[in-house]
Amino acid sequence: MNKTGTSLALSIDWNAADAGYSALTSPKMAAYLAANAGKGRNLIQTAKPFLLSDPVLHLKAKRFRVWPNTPRWSEVQCRTVDRFMKSSPCRIGQSVKIFLKCKSNERVAGFGVYVWMLISGQVTKEQHVTFVQELKRTMGDHPIICHNEEVDWFHLKAVFFSTQ
Repeated sequence: MNKTGTSLALSIDWNAADAGYSALTSPKMAAYLAANAGKGRNLIQTAKPFLLSDPVLHLKAKRFRVWPNTPRWSEVQCRTVDRFMKSSPCRIGQSVKIFLKCKSNERVAGFGVYVWMLISGQVTKEQHVTFVQELKRTMGDHPIICHNEEVDWFHLKAVFFSTQ
């Protein structure tokens, strides 16, 4: 982490048997999430686009309180993968994306809400592996970002290309 604790470089192997689960539930990640939540920096985002072949995931934290779109899960207009996940093709936006049924709030948001649900056991290791498999299928080798300022559901999207 940097001096302010707003950024984190996390070593992660998306191709490991656990699809990076151990890195995302590590004490380092838990401490980062807790420290930022304690300072009101609830939204965890990617600091730069990443590839699933990248060995390091760069995260940043910021305060964020109001999402312009707060649809019900049933209103997320993408292909249903299972009760927990939807992915492209979508009838909303331009980019290729994947949504998880993890709703952001004023305490923890974006990538942080997903990590919190992993750490707390609300998302199982098996669900995480399934998510990463779908992420690989959906995104391929395209750069991915986690912005999460336009809608309160946790989602990742590809940058630099669209399905249109």
